[in-house]
Amino acid sequence: MSRKQIIKEKLKNGFNCAQIVAVEFSDKVNVNEKTILAATAGFGGGISRQAMTCGALTGGAVVLGLAKGNTEAMDTASKDLTYDSVRDLFAQFVKLHGSTSCKELLDCDISTPEGLVIHKTGCNTEKCVRYIETSIEILEKTL
Repeated sequence: MSRKQIIKEKLKNGFNCAQIVAVEFSDKVNVNEKTILAATAGFGGGISRQAMTCGALTGGAVVLGLAKGNTEAMDTASKDLTYDSVRDLFAQFVKLHGSTSCKELLDCDISTPEGLVIHKTGCNTEKCVRYIETSIEILEKTL
């Protein structure tokens, strides 16, 4: 099965964009799949269906934090590296897709009941798959 087909299957089975991106790297960041899925569960739909920042990016930010983030208060070097890496992820994504906003990327406001109904028809699946693939590809190069 291709990556695109796997992503579609995961979306169909109820995982959100953030979860799909993050779980792709669970082994690389030494976090079990259940934990990373739970940690990113609230980021789907542009952060809890608020149509804000794309879940493919917030999931990527979680991965970068786990891979590079500081665990000591005074470890500013790791914090700065993480911030730089997340900004780079977002910048590369914007260069390809023009926005980080779920609402703009989908051309659908899933924070409204009407927009959510439209989204649940599956009309945005191809777009979401493309954004997930982009984030995974950028992260693969970064990590």
